[in-house]
Amino acid sequence: MLKTRVLSAILLVAAALFLIITGGAVLLAAGTVIGCIAYRELLKACFSGGEDELPVIPEYAGYALIVFWHVLIWLDPEKPALLVFLAVSVIIFLAIYVFSFPKLRDRQIMSSFFCLLYGPFLLSFVSLTRNAPMGDVTVWLIFISSSICDVGGYAFGMLFGKHKLCPTLSPKKTVEGAVGGVLAAALGGFLYALWVSSRGIAGSEILYLFPIFCGVCSIPSMIGDLAASAIKRDHIIKDYGTIIPGHGGVMDRFDSVLFTAPAVYVMTVIWLGGFR
Repeated sequence: MLKTRVLSAILLVAAALFLIITGGAVLLAAGTVIGCIAYRELLKACFSGGEDELPVIPEYAGYALIVFWHVLIWLDPEKPALLVFLAVSVIIFLAIYVFSFPKLRDRQIMSSFFCLLYGPFLLSFVSLTRNAPMGDVTVWLIFISSSICDVGGYAFGMLFGKHKLCPTLSPKKTVEGAVGGVLAAALGGFLYALWVSSRGIAGSEILYLFPIFCGVCSIPSMIGDLAASAIKRDHIIKDYGTIIPGHGGVMDRFDSVLFTAPAVYVMTVIWLGGFR
């Protein structure tokens, strides 16, 4: 099991490096596929063991909207028509509700819309960050914030953990581990800033900005992890899927990235002079 998990992790890192370095249409296409998988996993989780069946029409409408959103990003990488996407999504889901009534219940429609925003939409901020000015540099802050926070939190929790952070959802997570995760992410941001600055890619201001970004963005990273756990516990499932051997599904692997990506996007775009 450990060998499978390590091999999967190596392949994931290699794929992530290729996609993010390449960027553009390749990253958007991959984001579309991964977003659809995350949407399917969330729908299956939300409707597992419940009295309502997984709604087929909203499911396929969600896939179409995921493609539509990524096309909007492709048409205008720095300023996608966000309000258009949200308005169209609400109208389509409510139209399905109206013309399917009373076969489909309101909670089926609302759950489907929530799954669309929670998984695919939040994940698309990886592409949005990559497409922003200096995105080839700042996009890595997403993974520094989430991955190093996770490792640092685990290490600090093992060494110093005494006070439970959220015992009902994750009994092993501690307040000390959370603090250690934030500090580790900030240190990772500083080391990354040193490397970027030494190559003349950006000015010396990133030596204090990147640690702040990574430290702050590691907090939603932890919330994202706990949020995904809460849904699994609500519906009594172990993993969201099996597509990644040893890791589970897309939602199991990228639960913290879903929250970190929008946070990094907002902070870096503000730093670069306002929302674009």
